[in-house]
Amino acid sequence: MKKTVCFLLLFSFLVAACAPAPTARPTFAPFPTSIPLTATSTPPPAVLAGTPVPLPTTVITAENVNRLSELAGWGNGTIVNIESSPDGSLLAVGTPLGVHLFETESFAEINFIEVKSWLNAFTFSPDGTSIATGSQDGSIQLWGTSDGKSQKTLSGSSSTVTSLAFSRAGNILAAGNNDGTIVLFDIATQAPRTISGQTARIHSLIFAPDGETLISGSDDRTVRFLQFANSAVQQTIVVDTKTLNKVALSSDGSLLATGSLESITQLWDVKGGRLIRAINGFGSAVLDLAFSNDEELPLLAIAFNDSTVLLRRAKDGGPVGTLKEHTSGVNNLDFSPDGKRLFSGSYDGSLRVWQMPETESSMHTIEGFSSPI
Repeated sequence: MKKTVCFLLLFSFLVAACAPAPTARPTFAPFPTSIPLTATSTPPPAVLAGTPVPLPTTVITAENVNRLSELAGWGNGTIVNIESSPDGSLLAVGTPLGVHLFETESFAEINFIEVKSWLNAFTFSPDGTSIATGSQDGSIQLWGTSDGKSQKTLSGSSSTVTSLAFSRAGNILAAGNNDGTIVLFDIATQAPRTISGQTARIHSLIFAPDGETLISGSDDRTVRFLQFANSAVQQTIVVDTKTLNKVALSSDGSLLATGSLESITQLWDVKGGRLIRAINGFGSAVLDLAFSNDEELPLLAIAFNDSTVLLRRAKDGGPVGTLKEHTSGVNNLDFSPDGKRLFSGSYDGSLRVWQMPETESSMHTIEGFSSPI
C-alpha cells in the first residue's frame, strides 16, 4: 500500500514538472475614476479616437442640463458645406464644428475656425477677407479669413440659420432661416431687416449678377426674386415637383436650376420664368447643384444621394459625364471661380477634387471627415 502511494506521488510530481508553463491571463487597467461636474469651464481633453474617458456620475436633469460641458470629441464632423474663396486660393469646408480652410495648390489645411453652436451655413465675403457663419441657435458671426478671429456678431435672427449670402458689394449679408424668413444685415451698422413671405426653410440664397436682386429657394416649393433694397417681389417660380431641395444660378444670371428629392432637376429661363428642360436622376434624391463659370463649356453639376455626380451642359442640359468615386451620397458641390475644378463633398467623409471636364478619376482627395451616424 505504501509503495502504491509513493508511486502515485512520484508520478504526479513528474507530470507537473513536465507540463508546459501556464499562460498568464491578460490584466486590464481599471476604468478611469469618474469626475463629477463642476461649474468651471474646462477645455475638452485631446484624446485619440476610442480612448475611454471618465464619465460623470451626476444624473442629467432639467435643472442641470445647462451646465453640461464637453468631455471629449472625435473626428472633424460631417461635411455640411464647401465653398471656394473668390480668388480661388482657398477652399473652405464646413462641418457642424466649424470651418476648415485649405490652400488650393497643396490642399494643406492652414486654419480652422471653431464655432460654439452647430454650424449650418457659411459664406465668403466678396473680397475674401471674411467668412460669415450661421448656426442652429440663430447666431451669426463674421471671422477673419487670415487669422480665424471673430470680427463681429450679428443679432436679429430669431430662428435656426439655414443659408447665407453676401451682396455683390459686400455691404449686405442675407440670412435665410428655418421659419421661412430672411434677415438682411447692414454690415457697417449691423442693423437687421426681416423679409417674410415664404413659409418654410430657406435652403438657398443667391445675389444675382445685377447687384439688385436676391433669389431665395424654400421648402415651400417657391423661388422668389426680390428687389432687396425695398423687399419688392419681382418674380416667383413655383416648381411642379413635390419638393424643392436646392437652387443654383448660372454665372450670367440667365439660367436657374432647381433640384428635388424625387430625383428631378429642372432648368429655367430666368427672364421669362419658363421651364426649359427637366433632367431625371433615375430615382435618387438631388442633394446639391452647381453651375461652372467656364466660358468654353459651362457645366451644371448635379449631386445625388446614390453617390454620383451628373455633369450636364448648362445651356441645354445635354450629358457630359458622371463622377462615380464617392461611396455615399454627395451632399455638396462647388466649382472653382475659373470653372476648371469641381469640389464634391460626401457623406462618405471625403472631399474630392476633379479637373474639368475629366470624369474618369479625381485628381485629389481630402479625407478625415465623418459619416452621418
